[in-house]
Amino acid sequence: MGKIRIVETAPWIVSANDEAVEEADLVEVSDPDTGGAARFFHPGDEGELQMFEVRLPPETKIESHAHNNDEIIYVLAGELKLGARTLLPGSSVYVSRETLYGFRSGREGLRFLNFRATKDLSFLTKKDLMALRRSTENTQSAR
Repeated sequence: MGKIRIVETAPWIVSANDEAVEEADLVEVSDPDTGGAARFFHPGDEGELQMFEVRLPPETKIESHAHNNDEIIYVLAGELKLGARTLLPGSSVYVSRETLYGFRSGREGLRFLNFRATKDLSFLTKKDLMALRRSTENTQSAR
C-alpha cells in the first residue's frame, strides 16, 4: 500500500538541534552564523524523499561544501549566485553527491527548495570530503 503525506502549510518552528528533525515533520533549523533558516516539509528517511526550504539574508556566502546525496536546488525568490552564474526564481540546479560547491545569495536574499532522495543533513567541508575520498580509495585498493 502506498503512502501519501500532504503538507498544506509548514510553520517556521524553531529548533536548536538536528534531533528535532527526526521527531517532527515540520521544523525550522536556524543558523546563527548566516542568519539563515530552513524548514522541513518532508524530513525524509532511508526510504523517503527529503524536501526543505532555505531562507538566506542578502549577500550571505555559503562556503564550499558537499553532501552525501544528490540534490536539486529550486530557486523560489531572490538570487542564487553560483560561480559566474546567477540563478533567478524558477531556475534549478542539480548537484551530484560529493561535489564541492559554494554559493551566495543576492542583494534581496534568497529562498530555495532543496530536494534529496533520502534524509541527508550532511555538510562536508573540503577537508571532510578529501578525507572521505581517501578513505574510499583505501577501502577499494584493499580489496
